[in-house]
Amino acid sequence: QDAGRSTGIVTVTRVTHASPAGTYAHTAERHWESDDDINDDGGDPDLCDDIAEQLVLGDTGSKIKVIMGGGRQKLTPKHVDDPEGGDGGKRDDDKNLIETWINQKKLLGNASYVWHRNDLLAVDTTNTEYLMGLFDWGHMGFKVDNDVSNPSLREMTKTAIEILQKDTNGYFLFVEGGNIDLAHHLNEYRSALEEAVEFEAAIEQAVSMTDPQETLILVTADHSQPIVMNGYQERGSDVLDLGDYSDVDGLPFTTLMYTNGPGYRGEVSGLRPDPSKEDYRDPHYPGAATVPMIESNHAGEEVILYALGPHAHLFTGIHENAFIPHALRYAACVGEGLHYCSSLEV
Repeated sequence: QDAGRSTGIVTVTRVTHASPAGTYAHTAERHWESDDDINDDGGDPDLCDDIAEQLVLGDTGSKIKVIMGGGRQKLTPKHVDDPEGGDGGKRDDDKNLIETWINQKKLLGNASYVWHRNDLLAVDTTNTEYLMGLFDWGHMGFKVDNDVSNPSLREMTKTAIEILQKDTNGYFLFVEGGNIDLAHHLNEYRSALEEAVEFEAAIEQAVSMTDPQETLILVTADHSQPIVMNGYQERGSDVLDLGDYSDVDGLPFTTLMYTNGPGYRGEVSGLRPDPSKEDYRDPHYPGAATVPMIESNHAGEEVILYALGPHAHLFTGIHENAFIPHALRYAACVGEGLHYCSSLEV
């Protein structure tokens, strides 16, 4: 933004959730997404702006041109009904930040607010400068649930690029397949892998719309998950199916399992439960876990970082996570300090 480039965020989680919020907000607690969250913790929202308020009114958030994801609840007052029914908003301060965003952006240019997939697909991106799409009260639904009101991550990515690429100075776009993480926390490996396929489709869309001579695309994760793949299955086995049989208790086990989480099943009469007698083909089937938890932890393995485009070579090898923004800044010629364009200046 300081370099005069356009910015956007796209996610399937709430737009105020931790990862997207990291692009525009500063907070003492990641869960302080609305003033209600701060009040519930005994804090003072007048001393610490909540994340939703920073998205709409903050110095960085207010300059974001494209915002898409879920989380209407964090931007609307408690007395305002949600367009899809159910609970109203969550805000205590009576601020309707969606209306505030609409009123502000219409003074700056052509702006659209949408909350349904059909409306998003109807947006005229050639004549749209600002877009906010909030497609769910909370997080957007899992792909396996086929919520027709939710656009796909690929569709949101396509729309975002169409709007942002009109900026001749360039742009930065954050895209998150956040439901991969949420499904793993529930030990739902089928749903999680379906979300990973959705993320892949969004990446493919971005690659097809950009020039690798001009656009740097980074793909990574913020952490690993406590999922394990059991080996020794026969060639051609379905990774989502039963894997093999224990040579101790004689019972089958699934190829995919978790080290902890809600999929834990206690022994019955000295035996572990038989997964073949469970509906393990259900998309929300919780894979077996060794330790009971309400939600699984993250895991500690290093994660992969893929890079395509200018200066992609900077991201090879093993790095501390804090290296990524430094290399990104260098490649994009933004910010203070050394960057690639410095070497071209005479």
